[in-house]
Amino acid sequence: MKKISIILLVGIFSSLSAFSQTFRVDFPPGYNKIITQESVPGIDGSPFLQKDFSLGEIFLNGNKVIDSIMLRYDVYHKEMQYKNEGKVYAIGAPENIKSISFDHRTFVYLTYLEKGVIAKDYFEALKLGKNASFYRHYFITLTPASYNPAMDVGNKNDEIKLNEEFCMIYKDKFITIDKRGKSVLAQFTDGDQQKVKKFIKEKGISFKDENDLVVLVEYINKNM
Repeated sequence: MKKISIILLVGIFSSLSAFSQTFRVDFPPGYNKIITQESVPGIDGSPFLQKDFSLGEIFLNGNKVIDSIMLRYDVYHKEMQYKNEGKVYAIGAPENIKSISFDHRTFVYLTYLEKGVIAKDYFEALKLGKNASFYRHYFITLTPASYNPAMDVGNKNDEIKLNEEFCMIYKDKFITIDKRGKSVLAQFTDGDQQKVKKFIKEKGISFKDENDLVVLVEYINKNM
């Protein structure tokens, strides 16, 4: 067993006490792993949403809060990282976290279906509600290497590309929002669907615009 100050969320606690917003936890080795690399070997580009750490807070299940902790998000590895005493750690049991806030963003850890396969990742919460909640999902794709040996030009490594998509959870169903909103409209009964379509037309809602989707989610929570 190993002790680390300001360590958070573990699967099984053997002890937990707080002293001036500092948590000390005993946990099985390996739950929070030490990060030694700042890049992905053999791949160009940054794996992070933002490479620099930002001051933030971690809200644990059970209403405990860890504040004044330096955080960043490794999108490539789907890991939330924090810095403590000069070392960088990746949180190893994110299911025990209620939310993480830093750099004017709030992240939650969700289970969802990706091409029919169960997956888990961090999502930026944009609007939370009783029936409908709206999120941004960051993900990485790789641009293939373009090196031409004969011409000796191009990139020898694959390159990281940061992407994002909008998502919604409506009555416990996870929805990836397409640009025309068909995936959202398909969730409603015929009567409710007509109401939503009318609201979208009246307000000029674009399914590609974050602010418009916040307005739509607010409407859904009030009227559906």
